[in-house]
This record gives sequence, C-alpha cells and structure tokens, in this order.
Amino acid sequence: MTSISRLLTVTVIGSLLLAGIAMALTANYLLDNTLRDYMVADLQGESRSLLKAIRRGPNGLMLDSAAIDPAYEQPLSGRYFLVTIDGQQWRSRSLWDEQLTPTDRAGLTEQLVDGPNEQRLLWLATDYQRLGESLEVLVGIDYSAILQDIRNIRIVLLISGIAALVLLALLQQLLVRRSMRPLEIARQQVEQLRNGSITALMEDVPEELTPLVREINRLLHDTQQQLHRSRVAVGDLSHALKTPLAVLRNLADRDTIRDDPTLHNALILQIEHIRQRITKEMARARTAGTHSAESLFDIETDLPLLLASVGGAHQQKIVIEEHIDLHGRIPWEREDILEILGNLLDNACKWGRESISLTIHKVADTLIIQIDDDGPGIPQDKLQQVIQRGERLDENVIGHGLGLAIVADKVEAYRGTLTFAKNDRGGLCVHIQLPWP
Repeated sequence: MTSISRLLTVTVIGSLLLAGIAMALTANYLLDNTLRDYMVADLQGESRSLLKAIRRGPNGLMLDSAAIDPAYEQPLSGRYFLVTIDGQQWRSRSLWDEQLTPTDRAGLTEQLVDGPNEQRLLWLATDYQRLGESLEVLVGIDYSAILQDIRNIRIVLLISGIAALVLLALLQQLLVRRSMRPLEIARQQVEQLRNGSITALMEDVPEELTPLVREINRLLHDTQQQLHRSRVAVGDLSHALKTPLAVLRNLADRDTIRDDPTLHNALILQIEHIRQRITKEMARARTAGTHSAESLFDIETDLPLLLASVGGAHQQKIVIEEHIDLHGRIPWEREDILEILGNLLDNACKWGRESISLTIHKVADTLIIQIDDDGPGIPQDKLQQVIQRGERLDENVIGHGLGLAIVADKVEAYRGTLTFAKNDRGGLCVHIQLPWP
C-alpha cells in the first residue's frame, strides 16, 4: 500500500508541476501577445507617418523620401516598408536586395515571416485612400531580438520553477513528516500497549487526533473489562470442575470399576480429555488480550531464578550453558514462559549426562527457544509420542511425558511451533518458535 507521505508528495509535486506548466504557457502567451500589441501600435504609427510622406508629383502620387524615418535608409536596420500605389512600389533601402510580395489582406500577419539577414519580421498591411488614390502601406519590424528575450525569460522561468518546485517538495516533505510524527508516536504507543509496557495511549496529542485516541482508550478499557470477566469466568469454571473430575477419577479407580478394564480405560480417557480441554482453555484465556508489564516474563529477573530452581532440584549435577541475546521483558505471560522453560529444562536435566544448552534469541519477528541435552535422545518414530499426555518412553524416569504435553499446549496457544530433533551430541534438541506479538 502506498504510504500517505509518498502519496501526498506525488500529489503535491504533480499539482505544482501542472500548475507551473499552465502558468508558464499562460505567461508566455500573454507576454507574446502584449509585445505584439505594443508592436502593432508602433507599426500603426509608422504606417501613418509613411502615409503623410506621400505627395502628388508630376506623374501622380509619389513617396517623399525626405519625410520618412532615417532608419528605413539604413540597410538591414530591422525596420522596413513597402508602399504600393496603383501597381507601382516604393520599398525602403533597409530591405537591401530582399524582394517582398504585398499581402492579399490587410492587418497584422498571424505568423512571422522571413526577412533579410535571417531576421523574423512582424508585418502590418494597411489600405488607405490618399489624394483620391487607393494605396497599400506594408510596414515591418524585426521581431528576432524579442523572440530571444522571450526564450531567455522562458529559461529563467523554467529554472526558477524547478527550484521552487524542489524547494516546495522539500518543504512539503518536512511538513508531512512533522504532521505524521504524532501518528508515529501513537503507533509506538500501540506497540508498547501490545507488549504490556503501558496500559493506555497518551492523550497529549494534536486536537485532530484527540477523539481517535480517546475512542481507542475507551475501547481498550471495555475490552480489558470484558477480558477480565472472561478470564474470571473461565477460572471459576476450571476450579468448579476440578472437584467433580477428582471425584470421577477416584470412582474410576475403585475395584469394581478396575475389574472391568474396558470401562476403566474409557472413564480414564474421557476424564483426561476433559482435563486437557480445561487446561487449553485456561492457557488461551491467559494469552488473550493485552498484558500488564508486571505480568510479563523478565529475562534478567525471572530466568536466573528459574535456572537456580532447576539446578537446585537436580543437585547441580548438570551444567546449564546459557546463550541469551535478549534483555528485559518479553511480551509473554511470566507463568506461561516459566512453565515452558521449566518443563523443558527439567526434562533435559533428567535425561542429560553432563550439560545442557539453553538458547533464547529473536530472529526477525520470532522468538526462538532451543534446549539441547547430551542424553540418549529419542528415536524418530517416538517423537510424536512424547507430547501425548501421560506417555513415557521410560517408566523408570519421569519426563518427556506430561511436561512436554503441557509445553505443546502452551506453544499452540501462542500460535507457535514445537519441533524435536536429534542434535550433534546425540541428545534431544527441542526447538520452539513463537511469533512476536
């Protein structure tokens, strides 16, 4: 999806570019037309001056050269005329050897015409009546210098427009970033909220964002209240069912029931299924929603206590090697992480010979937990069996049974993955991936 900043930048630059092109074309049109209008007024004055210089001579009307502007006598001066009276023509000496043909219509030429010395001429043709005779006066002026000035103006306008466009684009980027800063702060607060660092968004934001932040806080408060009620209800239901389940288990262990192995196994299986379902629902209720900072697992505080507890339980017979790349709190419930790590470390210590390895680090948006032991390992065909509740590969050693099943339930509740493999030392490698909230 296109970012708002990029979209605004493209929109503003595109709008400014279109506006600049339109303004440049309009300015060029107005400038050219204004100059041409000014030149027309000048040419009309020259045309009337030439008209006054027409006299009646011995052979009819003639042009009195003494009464015309000296510029018309200077070759290639940029000012030219052609007077036609009854088929007879008088042309300015400034035309030099250039031959011009009278126009077939009066008025200003729409297009510039070629003149002497590669000049571009603006011509004005006017029909008059003078001393009872019809005549045509054609006056022209070199427009090349003005065209060059217009080109220079275009270049200046183009450079100025590009500079202004770049400056406005940079200014717009700065303004957009400053305007988006409160949204970025709100996003960071939402991330902190999800991680449990804070419990509500700060309402010290621009007034445009205040209603949104307040609605989010209200929604968050209502959601937390509903989540709390749901957790309490699930907890109450769990505690309420524990006693009936215990009673059913005791009844299933009576001699009258044990005498019928089929009935006994069926009862035990159903009771275990109910207990597993209760445990899963409790785990889901605890992992749902947001968490307070106090309820999150702290690597620097909780992990050393856990390692000390596991080591003490096994009389420090096994060396626990730590490879931890994270610090502080991680966004998971303390009790759940303690239960996951506790069960895995306990099983590793039970099966390990000399040392076990604990690795915790973050890769991209995933938390990686890996525990390796140097024990006998688990056959490939038995890997799935160890996460079945109550299943043990060795009845003489308590482990790789109920504890791993609990770990599997916790990992599933967090939408993670749990895999078992044989490590380089021949022992069991337990690998967990939890998506970072």
